[in-house]
Amino acid sequence: MTAAGHRSSDRGPEGELGRLARRLGPLDDEWRDGAACKGLPAGAFFPERGELPAAEVLGVCRSCPVRRPCLEYALATGDPGVWGGTTAKERRRLRRGSAA
Repeated sequence: MTAAGHRSSDRGPEGELGRLARRLGPLDDEWRDGAACKGLPAGAFFPERGELPAAEVLGVCRSCPVRRPCLEYALATGDPGVWGGTTAKERRRLRRGSAA
């Protein structure tokens, strides 16, 4: 395991992370420039495991003009934390629902 928690075999171009990068292609993240959360403390959007995000965080997302591309990014990458006004748990449910 590496310091980031990935197996060494995942880090090469043929590992899981390499396959994911090829599948996603270059991510267009210009949407981030218009995000309502830009400049806010990132820690608020990454609550500890088992904790719910603060209502204020979700409120920022509700009014965000780039909520949809933010959510699409999180669904594509599997990143933890609050993205697009959803928690990681909510996004897992969305993925399961779309796979059915």
